[in-house]
Amino acid sequence: MRPGTAVGTGGDLPLLLALAALAAADSVAWAAVGVPELGGLAAAQAGLDLATGLVVSDPGPRAAPVLAVLLESVPVVLVGASVRVPERAVRRLRAVMRRSGAVLLAAGRWPGADVQLRVAPVGWAGVGRGHGLLRGRRVTAVSYTHL
Repeated sequence: MRPGTAVGTGGDLPLLLALAALAAADSVAWAAVGVPELGGLAAAQAGLDLATGLVVSDPGPRAAPVLAVLLESVPVVLVGASVRVPERAVRRLRAVMRRSGAVLLAAGRWPGADVQLRVAPVGWAGVGRGHGLLRGRRVTAVSYTHL
């Protein structure tokens, strides 16, 4: 992902975590804002370093200023689907992202995202006829740009 990019992941948490791990691989830190479904074990298994993560459980009505501060100082920021930011604040956040080079990964749709992703039908690996251990999931990520 290019620095300064915003990506919507269509509400798929494993996709969000996989993209976050890729984006944070060469960075010092990452942050998650308003992502209550994010578990430490899932984040670690996806490849995120828990020692360098910052979690803001509920930014409340001050989500835009919280995101602005994090986008200035943290290279990868995850945003929950329930986080709402006014349109004019989204434009300011885009400017902050361009200036700082931060990547914003949204759990749902993000207004003005450079790319929106969604997961096409899922296939599971490891489950037999109603029994067995889940070992993985196969997906096709479909992208469309937001013009």
